[in-house]
Amino acid sequence: MAEQMEVLLKTEKKPEASAVLKIVNEMTPEEQKEMLVFLQGVRFAKGMERKTAAKPV
Repeated sequence: MAEQMEVLLKTEKKPEASAVLKIVNEMTPEEQKEMLVFLQGVRFAKGMERKTAAKPV
């Protein structure tokens, strides 16, 4: 599960990414799944935000 979350973290933020991955690796598989669902929701919301910002008023 942690491998899927690595893709969401930018490589220039390596220290932060390492800290997040350490926390994720300490989670149970169910907690990891919940975290993944949350992050997918964040990604979706950011995408919607970008689409809304790109539309002319």
